[in-house]
Amino acid sequence: MEEQDRLTRFRTTLMTAAIDRPHLFPFQPLSTSPWIAMSLMQKAIRRGDSHTALSAAASLLQMAPQRLWRRIGCIAFEDIGVADLECVGLVTAALTSKAMRKQLGGEWAVASLVVEKMANANKNRSADDLLMTVEQMPHLATERSLFATMPEQRLREIILGCPDLHKRALALWYLMGTTRWSSNVLAERKGNPNLAFATLAEHGVSPTVMAITEMGFRKTGEMLAPFMALLTLENGIRGKAVRNDTLPTLGLAGNIPSYALDTYTREGKQAFTRFLNTKAETASWINENRPKGARLRLLGELVFRVEGGQLIQRSAGPAADALRKQYEVGCLGTFPEEATTLLTLMRKDIGQLNACRAQVMWGAKKRLKQQVPSRGFWKWGSAVLQGEIFT
Repeated sequence: MEEQDRLTRFRTTLMTAAIDRPHLFPFQPLSTSPWIAMSLMQKAIRRGDSHTALSAAASLLQMAPQRLWRRIGCIAFEDIGVADLECVGLVTAALTSKAMRKQLGGEWAVASLVVEKMANANKNRSADDLLMTVEQMPHLATERSLFATMPEQRLREIILGCPDLHKRALALWYLMGTTRWSSNVLAERKGNPNLAFATLAEHGVSPTVMAITEMGFRKTGEMLAPFMALLTLENGIRGKAVRNDTLPTLGLAGNIPSYALDTYTREGKQAFTRFLNTKAETASWINENRPKGARLRLLGELVFRVEGGQLIQRSAGPAADALRKQYEVGCLGTFPEEATTLLTLMRKDIGQLNACRAQVMWGAKKRLKQQVPSRGFWKWGSAVLQGEIFT
C-alpha cells in the first residue's frame, strides 16, 4: 500500500500530461516484425528521435502489446535512469495496469505519451553498464563464485558496507536472486527480493525511488531497476552538463533505419554474417583472431558500442564515464589496446555494414513480392505481421 501511495504523484502527473497534451500522435504502425520494432523503438529513444520511436511503438502495440509495455519499462531503467527520475517514475506509473491506462485514454494515448517523454529526456546508461561489468569484468571472477554461496546476512553486509560498487552490485544481485531473473554468468540462487529491497532502503535509497524500483522490478523482471536505485547513492553518476554522443552516419535498410538490425533480429544476424564475409578491416580482424562460433557475438558487441548504445542528451558524470569505459573496453574479451583498435575499425566500417543490412532487407522484400500472387491476400498480411516483408 505504501508503494502505491508513493507512486500516486506520478499517476497524477501522468493523468495531467495526458489531459493537457495538445494532440495525440497518430497511430502509424510500420510493417515489420516485433523484434525489429523493439530494437527500433529503443534505439530511436536513445537518439532522441521521437517520431521513429512512436511508429515502432505503434507496431508493437498492434502486434505484441505485452512486449511493448515490458520493453518500455526496461528502457526507462536502462537508458534514462538517474538522469531523469521523474520520467522513470511516469513510465513506472504507466506500467501499473491496463485498467489504469484505459482511464487515461487507452493504450495508445499512454504509450505514445511516455515514449515521447523518454525520447526527449536526458539519458544515462550507468545501470546497464554496471550490470554488464558485474557479469563480465575479469577481476570479479572469484567473487562471482564466492558470493553465490554466502548467507543472506553476509550479502547484506557487503551491500551496506563494501566500498567497491561492483561488489555491492554483485551482492545485491545474488540477494535478489538469479533463478527467475537469470544471468548467463552467475550461479543459480533463489534469493530474497523483499530482504534485498529492505537492504536498499536501509542503505539510504529514498522512499520514492524505492517505490519506483519495486514496481519496475516486478513489471520487467530485470536487475536494471535495483541497480538504478543503488546508483542514486553514488557521486558522479549523473552529470551537471548534457552532451551528445557521436552518432555514425544514418543508413536505411528498406524504409527502416539500419541501426534497428542488430544481432537480436533475424535480419540483423543475416546482415552481420554477410559483413563477416566482406574484406572490411573489422571483419578481417575478427575472422583471423576468433573461432567461427565467437565471431558474430564479437561483431554484435562492437556495433552496439559504436552505434546501438549511443545517446543524445547523455547526462553522465565522471563515475558514469568510468563505468562506461570499463564496459566498452574492459568487457570486450580482448586486451585494452586491441579493444580500442577494434572500436576504431568498426566506426570506419559501419557504412559497409549498413550496405549489408540494406541488401538483406531488399532481398527479403523481393522474395516475398515474388511469392505473394500464389499466397493470396491473407498470407500476404500474415507475412507482413511476421516481419517477412517490409514496405
